[in-house]
Amino acid sequence: MRNPEKRRRAGLFASLAADPYRKLAAIALAIGLWYWLDRQITRDVDRTLRLEWVGPERGAGTGLVSRLAVLLPTDQVVGQQFFDGDRAIQDVRLFFAGPRHLVDPLEKGALDLQVPGFLSLDWTNRKRVEFSVADIQRNFQAPDEVRIRMEPERVSLVVEKLVDRPLHLDLEQVDLLVDEQLGNRLRRETAVFTPEKPLLLGPASSLAQFPAKGQKPLLARLRTTANERYLTAILELTAPPALGLRIVPTPSLTIQVLPNTRVFEFDVPLRVDDLALPEEMRGLYAPENRVQRVRVKAGGQLQSTLVNLSEDADRQKLADWAGAHLRLDVWIPPPGPGGTYGPEIVREARLVLRGPLQASVDRTECELAQPVSVTLRRRP
Repeated sequence: MRNPEKRRRAGLFASLAADPYRKLAAIALAIGLWYWLDRQITRDVDRTLRLEWVGPERGAGTGLVSRLAVLLPTDQVVGQQFFDGDRAIQDVRLFFAGPRHLVDPLEKGALDLQVPGFLSLDWTNRKRVEFSVADIQRNFQAPDEVRIRMEPERVSLVVEKLVDRPLHLDLEQVDLLVDEQLGNRLRRETAVFTPEKPLLLGPASSLAQFPAKGQKPLLARLRTTANERYLTAILELTAPPALGLRIVPTPSLTIQVLPNTRVFEFDVPLRVDDLALPEEMRGLYAPENRVQRVRVKAGGQLQSTLVNLSEDADRQKLADWAGAHLRLDVWIPPPGPGGTYGPEIVREARLVLRGPLQASVDRTECELAQPVSVTLRRRP
């Protein structure tokens, strides 16, 4: 019994091993035929795509929303509304048909299709454009082998030509949003706009509505750190995005900021500058006191120096430093033609910083807290 069993097994193995190349070819042929037949199977998919109009720079979608984007030269026109005949619409349905392996990927995920053929049109007198499925640009998402049908079959887009007007810039037209650190430290008189007269660009109908009554057309967001002397902010339009307005080129505002200061009080020497007087009048006018008690607003490095001195156990150090590095200058201007000065002159003093800090401390970081008037009397 064992020999016949062995012979059957040997015959089976021999038949499997016989002519291996023909058997492998048959298997390959079967696999290829199955793959070919599978690719001949067709199916249909329909998707709803949002209609958009965009400029060439926004031709690439976000990949999050399915859309059919009409490309427009947004330096000449803007889109207003899509229509199916007289009915305003916001989306279309696209029906895809073709081999299953090409249509299956279209069923899920975001689709980004475009109508690019309007970029080179003459827009001088054009107010509307129309497109059909034939105008949709094919890409890897919708290859040529896939048939596409659109509902509605034709869609029109109403457009409006862009116009411009000069926009004169001043602070009265700017809503300033400032942080708490700035407070009242902005020096409004130092505001500089770049460029001074940009263009406000948009549809004529939108320009007529902007700005709304009682509204400033521009917005500047100003943020600062403790030591900044100048701030620069991009100016933003306060117009709603739906108006389609923009400024060309984008302007900016630069404005000086007063420093954070602290007030110190000490005695400062007076110095009379009478070099503008005729030589025979020089040295004739002098203050009653050579030193005057004043309150000084100090910021930056000067503030740091004075804080350190005021916290020293030796109080005299602060007074000595002020006496060595601060001056109250009183300048006597030349008298008018044929004029002269009487026995008394009252002049406003100016605080002057001397020494190593003079080069690095801004004028706004070393000022008198209140104006100081000095009376000069003529010597007998």
